[in-house]
Amino acid sequence: MKDIKEIIDNVNSLRCDILDYITSTEHCLFNWIANKEVQNFIKAYPKDYEDMFHLSVTTVGVSPLIRISFDEHPDDVTCIERYTVLTTFKNVTKARWMEWNGKVKELQISEREKNLNYYKRKVSEIEKEIEELKGK
Repeated sequence: MKDIKEIIDNVNSLRCDILDYITSTEHCLFNWIANKEVQNFIKAYPKDYEDMFHLSVTTVGVSPLIRISFDEHPDDVTCIERYTVLTTFKNVTKARWMEWNGKVKELQISEREKNLNYYKRKVSEIEKEIEELKGK
């Protein structure tokens, strides 16, 4: 049986892992761009916002509660707490960042090109299989 110190150490370790996962995501603040506080903050500091906020994990779980602290918020907001879903965090953040920056079309083109390349490869593989079958 684990003692309380081990449990606390495990929780603290999970907090660090979650924070590392989130902060290793480029433009991570955009995960919460639907929030007015985040929008106003980014609008006020479009070039500097990434150096002007700090994140901490309030609760641990699949959907942890994250505290976003602002160094200087235009509306004098010191911090907000918002949930996030870890399983979709990276994809959602990227999509929201691209949408905010008017790059949705580029993302759609990129996805379609990946699909097209996949299907071209599959067609090529099937054509080879057909040729092999015809040759036998």
